[in-house]
Amino acid sequence: MSSYFLYFRPLGVAGAYTIAILLDLHPKQHEEVYVRRVREVHCGRCGRQTPIPVQTQAEGITTPNDQIFYLIDKIIAGDEIEVTIRDERLEPYQTIIYKPNKIGIVAKQKTCVIGRMGFPNINFNPIELIDTNKTPELIPQFPKVQGLLAGPSEAP
Repeated sequence: MSSYFLYFRPLGVAGAYTIAILLDLHPKQHEEVYVRRVREVHCGRCGRQTPIPVQTQAEGITTPNDQIFYLIDKIIAGDEIEVTIRDERLEPYQTIIYKPNKIGIVAKQKTCVIGRMGFPNINFNPIELIDTNKTPELIPQFPKVQGLLAGPSEAP
């Protein structure tokens, strides 16, 4: 089983990303993907912009070969993507937080805490982090992602 977190920079803009997550899970595993976007809002009174984090749960689709595919666009430096994988046979779970910055995306394993017990480094389903701008030779392995990178077709 191989799972991937791929990212690319639309139009080559540093710090702006489109994310493709492809999870190959065991039948007894399920996933949760959350996106935390930090955007500044203006209250209309004080003249200041205030950063407000907004968290949403991403919606994945099941591919014909039973992988789960997520496409998350309009991600910028400062946002976060959290991927949690749970297994029915196990109480502790795996959580990885992906943090975009101006030069790429950094993945950090989150310690699972149940009660007072911590379970660090739970990694029963490794997710490979791939920067498609640095390794374009890997893109043909991911037809869904390859179609996204092709961009919109030009009208004659």
